Amino acid sequence: MTRSELIAALDAAGAEDAASEASILLDGLFGISATAALIDRSRDYDTAILNAAIERRKANEPVQYIVGKAYFCNEVYYLNENCLIPRADTELLVCEAARIAPKNARFADLFCGSGCVGISLACMRGDISGVSVDISDGALEMAKRNARENGVADRIGFICGDVAASPLGDERFHLITANPPYITAEEMRDLTPEVLREPHLALYGGEDGLDLFRAMLTACAANLADGGYILCEIGFRQGDDAIRVSAEYGFECEILTDFGGNPRIAKMKRRI
Repeated sequence: MTRSELIAALDAAGAEDAASEASILLDGLFGISATAALIDRSRDYDTAILNAAIERRKANEPVQYIVGKAYFCNEVYYLNENCLIPRADTELLVCEAARIAPKNARFADLFCGSGCVGISLACMRGDISGVSVDISDGALEMAKRNARENGVADRIGFICGDVAASPLGDERFHLITANPPYITAEEMRDLTPEVLREPHLALYGGEDGLDLFRAMLTACAANLADGGYILCEIGFRQGDDAIRVSAEYGFECEILTDFGGNPRIAKMKRRI
């Protein structure tokens, strides 16, 4: 099967961007970069392997799960069905955390999933260390593997626990990062079948999408060191609500926008 035939098959299977998905499959299954695939357009790839992938795609399985990995920042992240697929928008959270973290900082990364936020932060800043927290054993299994694969396992500890149950103990951190479930009840009804294949625990944030945002501020604010920040990803409609809820919990909140100009990160510090 050639690249063109693969794109046509993915398009027929209902892929929204068949060319991009073909690139992910060729890279993940055969180690062929997008550039190499474009240069050698007539190359024939193993049809049996690709047909199996296409059948999984027809069942609305995301291509990142099919190949078992995704790219985020400058790292590769291995995935299973317990992990939210890393998105490019979340890279803003990592870059801002790396920018503001003091030298030799300690961080806590909540709702870590595949571990991409804490691991990429540790890769960007070789002087810092921290802990990553998730309620899912399956997600933490992959996060630990990703820490090893990306060479930062000696600087990140892992905690299996519910953020609402204060899993950080008495330690105080210079920085708390979080990408909690923040999709509202209304938005859940409009999600694509592909997104709905991702773990519900990592998607649904309650009626207004901020249940876990509130739980984080309730349970973990005491773990923030003096002068420290909480950086939390939010939905693109949640900027005003994040400011309001932050104030209710005693925090000032600045909203950072993504490359599309949409609210993306709530940057919080204690109100003086």
